[in-house]
Amino acid sequence: MSESSLPYVVSVVILATIAWMAADIVADIIRGPINWLLRKSGLQQASSGTNTVNNLNRDIVGINGVVIKKIDKNHGRVKAGHSEWLAELDDGQEPLDIGSGVIVTCIKDGVLVVRAIEDESV
Repeated sequence: MSESSLPYVVSVVILATIAWMAADIVADIIRGPINWLLRKSGLQQASSGTNTVNNLNRDIVGINGVVIKKIDKNHGRVKAGHSEWLAELDDGQEPLDIGSGVIVTCIKDGVLVVRAIEDESV
């Protein structure tokens, strides 16, 4: 690259950066009214301030799982959904052996709190 083309390249890079920043600002400006219209039409729920992409309380609590490592007084592991999780027993629960069915009652510090499923046929 010759010295005479360097100012041209620098100016193109600067102009491209300015164009990208302007497009980002315009997108931010129109995003608000579009989201408002979507919420008003019922196509999008209003944000509650929580991360709705990976909301464990919504996605995991209440689903059934299977013990894959015995859950004793400390912790064990369960398969719930498509993943394996560290799990602990809900208050008053007896230790659970591998293969026991559980239901997720809540999440505490990233650990699933589970309770034995009383009737396996349900």
